[in-house]
Amino acid sequence: IMKTILSFLFLACSLLTNAQSIHSFKVKSIDGSQIDLSKYKGKKIMVVNTASQCGYTPQYASLQKVYSQYKDKLVIIGFPCNQFGGQEPGTNAEIVEFCEKNYGVTFPLADKVDVKGTDQSSIYQWLTQKSKNGVLDATIGWNFNKFLLDENGKMLAYFPSKLVIIGFPCNQFGGQEPGSNAEIVEFCEKNYGVTFPLADKVDVKGGTQSPIYQWLTQKTKNGVLDATIGWNFNKFLLDENGKMLAYFPSNVKPDSDAILTYLNK
Repeated sequence: IMKTILSFLFLACSLLTNAQSIHSFKVKSIDGSQIDLSKYKGKKIMVVNTASQCGYTPQYASLQKVYSQYKDKLVIIGFPCNQFGGQEPGTNAEIVEFCEKNYGVTFPLADKVDVKGTDQSSIYQWLTQKSKNGVLDATIGWNFNKFLLDENGKMLAYFPSKLVIIGFPCNQFGGQEPGSNAEIVEFCEKNYGVTFPLADKVDVKGGTQSPIYQWLTQKTKNGVLDATIGWNFNKFLLDENGKMLAYFPSNVKPDSDAILTYLNK
C-alpha cells in the first residue's frame, strides 16, 4: 500500500509540474531548427496561431510592434496554421517571405501545426486544456488566438482573435492611481508586462465623468444596461460592432468563466 501511495504522489507531483510551465516544450522552428522554450525563462511568452490570408493577418504589424518594444522582457512565438478557412496554404519558406516582406516580422515562427483536432500539436494540447496547464480551457475557433504566459512559463490568460483591451486609469477610488501617466505606464510595463492600450487618466463617475463612461454606464446611451462603478477594475465587454454585451464588476477576474463564455461564442 505504501508503495502505491508513494507512486501516486510521485505521479501527481509530476503532473502538477507539467501543468505549471510551458518551458518543458521544444518545438520545430519554421527554418527547421529547434525552439527551446526553456531559454525564455525570465520573460513573458505570447503564443499566437497565425495565417497569411486572414482578415486578422494585419495583426502581424501590432505583434511586431509589441515585440520590438518589449523584446527584453517578452517573446512572441507565431504558430502558422492552415485549419481555419485554408488561410495558411503556403510552404514554410513562403510564410517567412510573406511575414518579413509585408510586416517586417522578426519574432520566432514555428513550423506549421494543427492547433485543434486529432492532430493537435502537443504544445496546443497543453495550452488549451486546464488539466494540462492548470489554469484554463480554451477552444480555438479561428486564427490569431493568443495565450500569455508569465516569466515562469505559467498560464496567465487567453485572448481570442477579436479581443482588444483598453485600460482607463482612474484615481477616484481610495486615491489608488495618484501617479502621472508616465509613472502609470512604467509601473504597468515593469510589473505586469502590459502591452494593451492605456488611455489618459479619467473620472469614471460623478460630475466630471468622461463621455465614454457616461455611455458605458447609462442604458439611455448604450441601449443595454445601467452600471454603477464602485471600485477599480470594472469591465465592460463590447461586440465587434461596438454594441454593449455585458458588464462585470471588480471581483470578476478577466479569465473567469463568466467572461470567457462570451469570448468563446
